[in-house]
Amino acid sequence: MKPLRNAPVDRRRQSEIAGKHVLDQPGRVKLRGLLFRAVRVGIGLILLGLAVRDVDFASLSKVPTEVSPAWLALALVTVLVTITIKSWRWALLLKPIAPQMGFRDVIGFLLVGQAANILLPLRSGDLIRSGLASSDDAGRFPAVVTGLIIEKGLDALMLVSAMALALPMIPREAALNTDLNWLLAVALGALGAALLALVVSRRSWVLVREKLQVVPHRGARKAVELGDRFAAGMEQLRRAGSFRPVILLTLVSWLMMYATNMATIYGLGLNAPPEAGLLVLVLVFIGIIPRLMPGQVGPFYFFARLALEQFGIGPAFSTGYAVLLHAFFMLPPLVGAGIYLLTSRKRTVPEPAHSP
Repeated sequence: MKPLRNAPVDRRRQSEIAGKHVLDQPGRVKLRGLLFRAVRVGIGLILLGLAVRDVDFASLSKVPTEVSPAWLALALVTVLVTITIKSWRWALLLKPIAPQMGFRDVIGFLLVGQAANILLPLRSGDLIRSGLASSDDAGRFPAVVTGLIIEKGLDALMLVSAMALALPMIPREAALNTDLNWLLAVALGALGAALLALVVSRRSWVLVREKLQVVPHRGARKAVELGDRFAAGMEQLRRAGSFRPVILLTLVSWLMMYATNMATIYGLGLNAPPEAGLLVLVLVFIGIIPRLMPGQVGPFYFFARLALEQFGIGPAFSTGYAVLLHAFFMLPPLVGAGIYLLTSRKRTVPEPAHSP
């Protein structure tokens, strides 16, 4: 009978142990998150070190004699134009769900989101932008996120297309030129065509959805969920008459980013062909997707330099180019977000009701 008397005690001990285990879970999750961030920042610092490892900074003194202020001013203008175009696209994505939202708030929310993406880990700025756009109506948040999914999906289509164009243009003697480049370019071209079909054709997603639904994997279920939201959002844009303008603005925004790259190349007097600007666009965009560190300094410098080195630009000049291009792309959103937040006069408390 003693075991029976001891049984409740054992159960209490098991409950205490289980409770302690549960209490330890938040601490473990927090520690895992900190370690994950530390690894990401560490990778970013390694890329930064690789970007400046063999730079002869004394040779940079030659750069000012080659600088063209007109081209550099044009580069900055193209960045501002890109921000305006992306804000216009964001306004069209929000129009079906928030037609009363002013363009000042639209561009302000975009700048605050971009600034947060620059300064904060992961892509926190996208959530902040969505939260700001639905701050006056919490029920709007899912629809705002759908607009964000459309934006990212169209940018993914442009990235894949740019990669397919850039790979065959890498010089034969360059380190990144391999026998597989053309094959990979064809594969990316096919992927781009498939993504384009999903964008322009309603029937294409129905067919893909049927295939994904039979795949017993969480990733497939997630893809179906995202695809459904993307397709529903695109249909909403068609009904609102914004479908073609959103596609066109996406294309123009990427052309403007390419123009920024080329204007900076010409502004520094670098002897690089037009395809160099395209490779810079592709590699830098891929490099900053993981959001390894605040400011994306390491990945941006490393991949911008790597792109120019394929066209025979030396370490000092390719690194100097990376530093300047990084400033062009990162500073305007930070300054613009600061100006918007300082000048924004959103009321935090309602005004008192007027007496009749």
